[in-house]
Amino acid sequence: MKYGLVQPIGLLEAEACLESDDPTLIADSLLRASLSDIDHCWVESACLHALDRPELGVRWAALSALGHLARRYRHVDVSTVMAAIQPLRAIPSVSGKIDDLLGDINVFVCNENEKIGDQDP
Repeated sequence: MKYGLVQPIGLLEAEACLESDDPTLIADSLLRASLSDIDHCWVESACLHALDRPELGVRWAALSALGHLARRYRHVDVSTVMAAIQPLRAIPSVSGKIDDLLGDINVFVCNENEKIGDQDP
């Protein structure tokens, strides 16, 4: 993954990118959308759908974007996110990124009584 300055994206452009067959374009649009002024519920839904894709880069971007949403808005639908990542927990190539996301959720979304542990979701 290459790091750099993320350019904002609008909703129409994000929708068009997500409809493409280009995994790099999809991954980029998820990250850009999570850091742009697009409805965070729409972005969360797009990320959750992207987790079903087979490409590692798209899954990583979706997990990172969900973390961005947790940090920016202090909100994600925790139960829906947990259900979506459960089947991915056994995949070594994304387990670390899932741990990062869970950390963001714990720090920015959950109160002390709701903290998510390292147990399976």
